[in-house]
Amino acid sequence: MICSDKTGTLTQNVMTVVQGCIAGQEFTESGPDNPINADALQLFHLSSKFNSTATAKVMPDQTSKFVGNATECAMLKFSQQLRGGNAEFDSAGANRIDFLPFNSASKSASCLVRADNGDFIHFATGASEAIVSKCSLALGKKGMNEEKINGKEWDNRVQLMAKSGLRTVGLCYRKLSQKEAHDGLEALKVEKMTMLGVLGVKDPVRKEVPAAVQTCKTAGITVRMVTGDNIDTARFIARECHILEGEPSENEALEGPVFAKMSDDQIKALVDPKLGGKLRVLARSSPMDKLRLVKILKELDEVVAVTGDGTNDAPALKEANVGLAMNIAGTEVAKEASDIVIIDDNFRSIVSAVKWGRSVFDNIRKFIQFQLTINFVALILAFFSAVWCAIAPPKETEFTKASFDTEKCTPLNAIQLLWVNLIMDAMGALALATEEPEDALLLRKPVGKSEGLISANMWRNIAVQGLYQLFVLFGILFSPEVLFDATGYTLNKGEAYSQSRPHYTVIFNAFVWCQIFNEFNSRRLDNEPSAFRGVLKSKIFLFIIVCTVVTQYLFVEYGGEYTKTVPLTQRDWLVTVLIGSISIPIGFFTRLIAGAASSAPAKPKGD
Repeated sequence: MICSDKTGTLTQNVMTVVQGCIAGQEFTESGPDNPINADALQLFHLSSKFNSTATAKVMPDQTSKFVGNATECAMLKFSQQLRGGNAEFDSAGANRIDFLPFNSASKSASCLVRADNGDFIHFATGASEAIVSKCSLALGKKGMNEEKINGKEWDNRVQLMAKSGLRTVGLCYRKLSQKEAHDGLEALKVEKMTMLGVLGVKDPVRKEVPAAVQTCKTAGITVRMVTGDNIDTARFIARECHILEGEPSENEALEGPVFAKMSDDQIKALVDPKLGGKLRVLARSSPMDKLRLVKILKELDEVVAVTGDGTNDAPALKEANVGLAMNIAGTEVAKEASDIVIIDDNFRSIVSAVKWGRSVFDNIRKFIQFQLTINFVALILAFFSAVWCAIAPPKETEFTKASFDTEKCTPLNAIQLLWVNLIMDAMGALALATEEPEDALLLRKPVGKSEGLISANMWRNIAVQGLYQLFVLFGILFSPEVLFDATGYTLNKGEAYSQSRPHYTVIFNAFVWCQIFNEFNSRRLDNEPSAFRGVLKSKIFLFIIVCTVVTQYLFVEYGGEYTKTVPLTQRDWLVTVLIGSISIPIGFFTRLIAGAASSAPAKPKGD
């Protein structure tokens, strides 16, 4: 489950005012149909400049660079456009006395400004519904005519803009007495205000997000949007992102206040996939709503990822199985509370993290499959060859403590096993663990938390490859005359080929070549028949295979007394390599048959 923010993660976080109404004057991207009266504009300019944490910096080329919260920057930029593009706003001696930044409880930001004429003005900016509900008056088109607010009319304006995907921001003000101003903002209540206007701010969806969300769905990941925006805005953006699809349904989207009043059992019914839970959008939500949602999902035994950028998101980021903080817009507190920091603040990067996570898990499994096959074969071969040696010792050696040659009792001596376990396995781990992820990883469902590290397919592959290797190696050990003899080798007088150094070198070489070819088989954990699909993209894997082959050749041909090997004849090299290569078709048919069996339709039950 991914609980994602909207702004900056699903959208570009490039805000632009494209629609709205100031002092009763409607406007669109092309601008107001009629000029907004100067007094109302002055109030808007004061609100945009002082009731904000954003700033406009004038660059050497006289253009403006806006720094700060994206919504507040959009308002500053719009204020500049209404002034004819003038970079500097002449506040004519007005100054800010007090300021309360936006908080999720009041859904607004407030400031106290002393105007150039000495008036004290309280400005509030925030969630449009919240602002409208606090106003008893509205500023009309003519002069500074304040009239009784028509709440329904303003709500309709807000709803129309929200349904077209715009974030709506309300602005209001109230003139204060000197005493009220002296008491400060903490003592003031945002009520009986005068409605100045409402702005529709556009934040385009990132182009890559809809496809990324669809990929998540294919990969068995549920994506939910948790945002502070209006529910209609959230629904529109969720449909653009494919978080919501098909016909609108009941309980697909909820507002934070409604969510907060629900019991845990009610919420579980809305989010539990086993119960057909459809909730995908949580609008006008608070950080506590997000935290509660994460806790409930975890109680349902879901693996939860949460994105966040604000300090208030830290509890939810900490609580989630995976906290994903935004690098660009994120606060240091959010980054500290998270597990992963998304450098580009982009939802697509979360999908990449899922793909790489699955790849790392698969690569670990590949190596375990490869390693267990080697150890399974080596241990059984060493044990039973020692038992056989004890029962039927070499003919030329008397089985006594004084004269018994332990070298004759195992086809794999200590140095050879060291090469296999320390060098070949380490190189195998490097080869299999460095394979880059394929897009096919996102076409399957997630691995369950309770699923073992070794899957049923892995046990099958280990068993099939291990039994084949044991069959041929025991065949060479007990009946070497079928494929090999002493031709081309010098043996001691009276020494038999069986259990001689050439005989054991052949066994060792066949064993290693079985592992080299089985390393290709180990790349497959599924029922994909081909062991070579995508291998040319894995340059490190191919390099390791070449290094292993070269080292094995040098080990056998030039190891001598140190490795207890002898140079093999050309024929014996060819036969041992062919024995190893048979691992490939065995693996191919194992996966082919298993894949066909798993895709076959089930037989109907009953008579």
